Amino acid sequence: MVKGGGADEPRSARRTRLGRAESVLETIAPDPVRLGRLREAQGRPDDAVGAYESAGRSKDVLRVLRNVGRWERAAALADGETRADLDWLLELKALVERRPPQQNRRLRNAERDRLEKLLDEIQKRPPRKSAGG
Repeated sequence: MVKGGGADEPRSARRTRLGRAESVLETIAPDPVRLGRLREAQGRPDDAVGAYESAGRSKDVLRVLRNVGRWERAAALADGETRADLDWLLELKALVERRPPQQNRRLRNAERDRLEKLLDEIQKRPPRKSAGG
């Protein structure tokens, strides 16, 4: 896994670090999982998916697809609750795409407020379980 850095790391330092990782992988027979992690860190999701697929890492494939919003393809790979979540997101996306033209201009303030409350409800996270129990 590509270690270090993160959101606070300067872009030039991140590029340098990822470039070094790329060079190392070119000199060795790359492990598809490491290659997938590198491609993911480089912001190359299609290449990451390909590497994870060749490694048989379906959970990683699904995670990458979900993170980049490729819900249709992700839903085809998912099952159970994850599939239900993705199907719901696809339905919501389709509903938004059917929004009447210029509808935003006709929304009343009270309607906007209710929509914001709906979005807040969707984004609400369940309380975390305590570490002790």
